[in-house]
Amino acid sequence: MGLEVVAASFAGADGTQSEWIGSALNDVYGVFADERDAAVRICSTLTRDPDAQIRRGASDLVSMLNRIDPILRPM
Repeated sequence: MGLEVVAASFAGADGTQSEWIGSALNDVYGVFADERDAAVRICSTLTRDPDAQIRRGASDLVSMLNRIDPILRPM
C-alpha cells in the first residue's frame, strides 16, 4: 500500500515535489540492495494497476529505483 500511495503521488507531483520524492527514495533504498530490489518488484507489479495514475507513477518509480546504487549487497 505504501508504494502505491507514493506512485500515485509521484504521478501528480510537480518538479519540486518530484525532487523531494526522489531524495526520499535515495535515502530509503540507497542502503540495502535487497530492499531496493523488493521495491522495484512491487512497483513493477503496480505498473499493471487498473488506475492510470498509479501505473504512470509506478513506471517512473521503477526507473528511478533502478538508478539507485545501494551501498550494501547480500553476500
